[in-house]
Amino acid sequence: MVIKKTNLSRKTDEELKSLVVKGIEDLVNLCSYLLFPISLQCYFEESIKNWLSQKVKDPKFKDNYFKILTTPSKQNSGYFEQVAILKLAILYNENRGIKNKIDDYLLEFDTLGVKYGVGELWNKKEVVERIKYLSKQSPKKRLYHILSILKQADDKVEITLKKLNADKNFRKFIVITRLYVYLRTYRTDIISGAFANMFPLFKEIGKRNALNLRSVIECLPNEIISFNFPDKKTITERAKTNIIRGVDGKLYFAFGEKAIKVHKKLLKNVNQKVIKKKVKITENKEIKGVIANKGIVKGFVKIVLDNTGLKKISEGDILVSSMTTPDFVPAMEKASAFITDEGGILCHAAIVSREMQKPCIIGTGSATSILKDGDLVEVNANQGLVKILKKK
Repeated sequence: MVIKKTNLSRKTDEELKSLVVKGIEDLVNLCSYLLFPISLQCYFEESIKNWLSQKVKDPKFKDNYFKILTTPSKQNSGYFEQVAILKLAILYNENRGIKNKIDDYLLEFDTLGVKYGVGELWNKKEVVERIKYLSKQSPKKRLYHILSILKQADDKVEITLKKLNADKNFRKFIVITRLYVYLRTYRTDIISGAFANMFPLFKEIGKRNALNLRSVIECLPNEIISFNFPDKKTITERAKTNIIRGVDGKLYFAFGEKAIKVHKKLLKNVNQKVIKKKVKITENKEIKGVIANKGIVKGFVKIVLDNTGLKKISEGDILVSSMTTPDFVPAMEKASAFITDEGGILCHAAIVSREMQKPCIIGTGSATSILKDGDLVEVNANQGLVKILKKK
């Protein structure tokens, strides 16, 4: 926030360099927290599933109890962003002035358009388009549903624990699990947001060195701090292919053809192949996955591998991705259902699908490889099946 409110054009080169150093140090500290929460997810999920298996025989009830007990105990930036923009859509319908409120909204939420440095800060034009779209989607009803989620979740958790006669230890475990679900998304919000907050700083540095924002981001920290940038051809090559490897406490960086060779050598040395999980397609041309939120819809597939492809989503499309993140929300608002390759019941797509009340199937394995843009499919999230009706 501090950088956003600073007139960077008045800063000297040395002052800009100092801001970069401080920003990078903070990012490094944040990133140490990036990976370890993922390693805990399987433990939490399996522990709760095993406990439920001892208490509940019916798979349908067991799945429902699991979803209830793994709701986040707090809401993250994506939730508050949804609340904020729905309020703006309501004001828009009431013909009340929202110009200044849009500025406040962007000051708080524009960084959600960026995921680990990929993407762009949301701008006023995009927000106005979203407000106009949401104004026609019963914003008051949607806002009421979202605001009731946390209270309903707490009540359902308590009712479920009582019904299943949960002891004191398991109750404590659920408290920790629900906090973990919150922190799982919070960590990515903070890290991505911290990096995105530096975009105005990088943009100003680029302006002084005849580079655009994206070119500065492709440079190494020491190059940015010293204003000693490589030529534009090198920067372009880096953007295409690069690899960073940590060995004995040191980082090694390569790009272009050298990066490709290093990657192939690494794979050969460890005798591994990058193989996606095989998707089982039934005789009826159905892809199986895990139910995240129930419902049945038909629509045309749009494959989105990262936030650069979000704009191709039109109203009613089926959003298919390896996984979703908070920057996907504007496209998820338009999509009628979500399908992902990865993710457990605690993942972003699962949580957002419940907030938006849209069908969602996760953990399909390689739906992004099997399905293609324009395929007509039926998403049966009541049974965890994606039926291919017509290939493009």
